[in-house]
Amino acid sequence: MNDQQTKDASMAGSQSAVMKTYGRAELAFASGEGCWLVTDDGSRYLDCASGIAVNTLGHSHPGLVAALREQAGKLWHTSNLYRIPGQERVAAKLAALTGLDQVYFCNSGAEANESAVKIARRARSSFTHNISRICLSRIRTRRTF
Repeated sequence: MNDQQTKDASMAGSQSAVMKTYGRAELAFASGEGCWLVTDDGSRYLDCASGIAVNTLGHSHPGLVAALREQAGKLWHTSNLYRIPGQERVAAKLAALTGLDQVYFCNSGAEANESAVKIARRARSSFTHNISRICLSRIRTRRTF
């Protein structure tokens, strides 16, 4: 597939190679400015979805772009198996603001829920009575299976 064929295929949403897991609108954005999304023809749309709660920082903020460029020139990602000084600084700030001793970082709601149950199970030993089960009702989570 040459570059033009790839571009043509990406332009045709109904012919897209992306699995149909969402009911996508035939609308594509070329750029973003703050809370606005901009199409190739210059039409502007207020971004009310924010990547379904993934990108809540807006688009192309000069300070964020500069920080990301600077960090990308150093190191992008390392495993949580190693110390991450920047993460430790943010954790210390969050702990101080919340009055907690420690904070936990995760990548998804599913990981957050799984970890919350594990943390609760570990904490149960500090209670005077034994807790044998942790139950959640009326909870909606994305499944990991």
